[in-house]
Amino acid sequence: NILNANPVIADCQFDDNVSYAMAMTPGASPSFSGNQANGNGADVIGVHGGVITGDVQWVRDTLPYRVINDVTVLVEGQLTIAPGVVVEFQDTSDDLFIDGTLIAEGNASNRIRFTSSKTEKAPNQWGAVLIRDTSNDVETRLNYCDFEYGGAFRAELLALQQSSPTVENCRFSNSRDRGVTLQGSSSRIAFNAFQSNTGYAIVMDLASFPVFEQNSVDGNGSDSIGVEGGTLATSGRWVRDNIPYTIMHDVIVGVESILTIDPGGIV
Repeated sequence: NILNANPVIADCQFDDNVSYAMAMTPGASPSFSGNQANGNGADVIGVHGGVITGDVQWVRDTLPYRVINDVTVLVEGQLTIAPGVVVEFQDTSDDLFIDGTLIAEGNASNRIRFTSSKTEKAPNQWGAVLIRDTSNDVETRLNYCDFEYGGAFRAELLALQQSSPTVENCRFSNSRDRGVTLQGSSSRIAFNAFQSNTGYAIVMDLASFPVFEQNSVDGNGSDSIGVEGGTLATSGRWVRDNIPYTIMHDVIVGVESILTIDPGGIV
């Protein structure tokens, strides 16, 4: 059990322990390599619930990380997840909240995976990754990440709440409802795939004007961008992408507001 420490743990064998192979607090940032686990209650690195206030790195090893309770990256904190890391969430109430910085940059050969801890996977088995209004838009990046089998906290796998990080080359699949929710967000959402989500591929509010580019949809409840109803209070643009917009409830463009829809856009 690693308590807010940064040890080097390499080439060790963890066998037949009743609980996790290893466990650590969120503030710990160990260096793992070449470790093996067999026959434990869970052959994983358990991450206790709590907060990250400094610079923490989840490095790749042979074992996945398992979030046991909510983990929150505070404003001054930064969590960097290495390419190829698997992050499991144990229960429907387990989420990752980002009030600071999240850097999750995989690559085409080593994607980062956010998923359920269950052997038999299904939608609604964990909560979501929520990037909130105090997060660092410039430094927070999601690239080559897979989000799957969640949506239990509210409805989505990823929520951008008054935040605008860059999200590229990611896959969102098998959510309880939608893949991504945008609230007051102008994120760049590009080259992502939305597959087999129960509801919309994406849902956004009228305060969101993201930059969509070359996203794909397949097999969702609605292969579209759902637009929540209400009154448009600021001017903005709905950019054209491969995905149509679906107005979910009445939309009113306010007296002093201008809504621009790109040529070729489908509403």
